Amino acid sequence: MGEQIIVHSPAHFYEKAKMRLEKKDLLGFVSNISKAELLANNEKELLPEITYLQVEGYYKFKEFKNTLEVIPEALKNNTDKEKQLRIKNYQGVVLGYLGELDKSKNIFLDLLNILKTLNNTEFLVEVNLNMVWILWTMFKINNSKNSLDEAMSYLESAKSFFENVTNKTKGKILKSYSGIYFNLGDYENALNFGERALQYFEEKDLPKIYNDLAAMYIELDIKDDGKSTNARDYISKAETIGERFNNPLEVGKSMYNRAMYEVKEDQIFRAFDSLYLAFEFFKEASALTLAFDCLVKINELANEYNMERLLSLKDTLKEDFKGTALYQKLYSKEETKCGE
Repeated sequence: MGEQIIVHSPAHFYEKAKMRLEKKDLLGFVSNISKAELLANNEKELLPEITYLQVEGYYKFKEFKNTLEVIPEALKNNTDKEKQLRIKNYQGVVLGYLGELDKSKNIFLDLLNILKTLNNTEFLVEVNLNMVWILWTMFKINNSKNSLDEAMSYLESAKSFFENVTNKTKGKILKSYSGIYFNLGDYENALNFGERALQYFEEKDLPKIYNDLAAMYIELDIKDDGKSTNARDYISKAETIGERFNNPLEVGKSMYNRAMYEVKEDQIFRAFDSLYLAFEFFKEASALTLAFDCLVKINELANEYNMERLLSLKDTLKEDFKGTALYQKLYSKEETKCGE
């Protein structure tokens, strides 16, 4: 028989928190991990494991602001080097989602310098791909070709380990190539890499690649002035599987793609509805960088179609962006004008 766990001990609530995390029960996880931490602070039992699970749990629940809040304590309590590095990796990803791209990039740079000296290929490739993602996001926001070139260099580093990583990581590598080739205008390679990536993903992860492929087909249809069922099919699949696995981030992306398709079809009012839905899903997922993209697109459409009532949307949403790196991008010009 295994070691018995005393009811109401830190270990008891720690195990219950792990179960709640597996069942995707946020309230149950928060309740039990909080009790475990409280008892552990008194007895010092399992404190490193408990605070690490806090970080991991909040991250998996997409509770990004809470993740950042518990990271300092987790770093202090966990002296194991690999766990410290993984906590920092979580921190870098969360900062990226919250729009703190420079801070995120610096964290990944530090991690890569350390991981080059360790024997952990999977983790090294993961951080390289996180760097690719941040640089790619910088390119989309600032349209800097240098960011895209830099992203490709990190992707080449990740690819050099292709045969030594898991199928999921292989899929991520191919997916990243697909995105970069698309931004470089090499559509044949973009679609080829994207469709090759599908075989490496489990069902719960397929919405990510479906959304990427849908966005590509939409863009190609616009450029070629043609029509395709591919985009609609991929959007539908991403939305259906994303909802099944309770993934608001990917459902939001499918709504955003649907809006772009509706714009192409001149279904403007439907496009606005889809963008509003996308915005809400991105907020639920704490993906403020993507929520920012929604606001930019809504404003572009409102200006293009002279829908003045829609331009007031930013004012009603200021509180959602206060305290983030994206607030200034959205509101600084308006507030400067007010102060003139």
